[in-house]
Amino acid sequence: PPPPPPFQAEDGIRDDISCLVGSEMCIRDRDDNCFKTEIDGGRYIQTTKGAPIGACWEVTWPRIQDYYLETIAYVPGACEESDRYGIYFRGLDTRRGYLFGITCKGEFWLSFWNSNTKQRELLIEYTEDDRISTGAGSTNLLAIQTSGDRIMLYANNSLLAEVYDSTFTQDGLIGIFIASEVTEAFSVRYDYLAYWSNP
Repeated sequence: PPPPPPFQAEDGIRDDISCLVGSEMCIRDRDDNCFKTEIDGGRYIQTTKGAPIGACWEVTWPRIQDYYLETIAYVPGACEESDRYGIYFRGLDTRRGYLFGITCKGEFWLSFWNSNTKQRELLIEYTEDDRISTGAGSTNLLAIQTSGDRIMLYANNSLLAEVYDSTFTQDGLIGIFIASEVTEAFSVRYDYLAYWSNP
């Protein structure tokens, strides 16, 4: 199916508390040390507020379980090798879920995070792949597909890896994340975040 229309500024829902919103991502107004968001030119933009900044994410509804999900991410400026971004999915809430990310070095990885128990586990180690675009001006189509405990990771219409994990298999939140190890104002722009339920 064709991608949905780009984000529009008037669709952004401002929520100073949790940013758990309806059909669009929210524009983050909270004063924190992680990142800020805006909508410009039909793109949803995350920009870190310094470095180093660990992974922080924004989520949206609905809660979904088995699906194919994709987004197009564009890096407009500086992007050092250890800066990273990607998809947050199957989140039980904003504190527990999976992270599928890529780095500006051209690596991909998969982990789960449970902030209630301070547990983080890499399910797929950082792995370089030349199908991932890198550097300033790079664009990547990132996607995941889930079915039960099966998780498939894609970049630019190519299957990168497949793994089985049952940590989070129920329906959950989806979103996008950003992290900066070096770049002070690392920025990523997203055209859309779309999903299709498995038949």
